[in-house]
Parts: sequence; structure tokens; C-alpha cells
Amino acid sequence: MKLRPESLKKYVLSRFVSYDPSIVLQADVGVDAAAIKVCDEVLVGVHPDPISGAIKHLGTLSIVIPANDVAMIGAYPKFFTSVILLPENSDEELVDIITSSMRRALSRYGALMVGGHTEFTDSVKRPITITTAFGHTKNEQLSGC
Repeated sequence: MKLRPESLKKYVLSRFVSYDPSIVLQADVGVDAAAIKVCDEVLVGVHPDPISGAIKHLGTLSIVIPANDVAMIGAYPKFFTSVILLPENSDEELVDIITSSMRRALSRYGALMVGGHTEFTDSVKRPITITTAFGHTKNEQLSGC
């Protein structure tokens, strides 16, 4: 369940507004990804996404959903980091299923997993991934600003 737009603005977005000139596009209601200027013409689109309800396609969705959000602002999704949280009673076979489907999804984009974290924890009842997509674009190709 997501926060209502009014609550999102009041408790989240208003507390993290950035006036840094390198922030070209920042999150807002309906705008999930951000764009950061890293040099004169290159922008990096960034977006994290948690996936918690889809065990069967968890690995694939953990790549496709944040990649889509980065692509929606005009950036090409290229690099990813992911956190995989698994219930303590899970086994390594589940890790294999999730990461192999992530790998297949990454290969469709020609993208790379460049970092992350995986753990078994008593804090979750079912597997959760939180994946961040990083994309690149030129200034004139950015949409949503």
C-alpha cells in the first residue's frame, strides 16, 4: 500500500527537497526517478524500487520495474544495485532462483549489477528485493522536467 499523495508530499517529499544545481529532476508525486548532472552533457537517472509481493517473478520484476522508471525520464538503464532480504527459513535455492532471473533480465538490457547486499533475516516474512537502477542520457533527451 502506498501513501496518499498528500501524505507523501507532507511527510516525505517536503523534507528532502534539494536545491543543488546538479539535481535536474527530483522525485515528486508521479515522478519516481531523479536525474543528476554529472558533467556538462551527461545526466544520470536514478530510481530505487522495492518488490515484495511477487515471489514467482521477483528477480525479473526487481530489474524491469526500476529500469522502466529510469527509462520513463529518458535515461537508458545501465547499472543496478540490489538488496535481497530473505526469511530466515529460506534456502540457497531461493537465492539461486531470484538471482538467475535477475541476471536474465539484466542481459535483456545489456545492463550490469554493480553492487548490493543479500541476507537471511527474521525481519521479513517473504522475500523482498530493493533494486536501484542507474541510467544515462544527454541533457536534451531528458523528459519529465
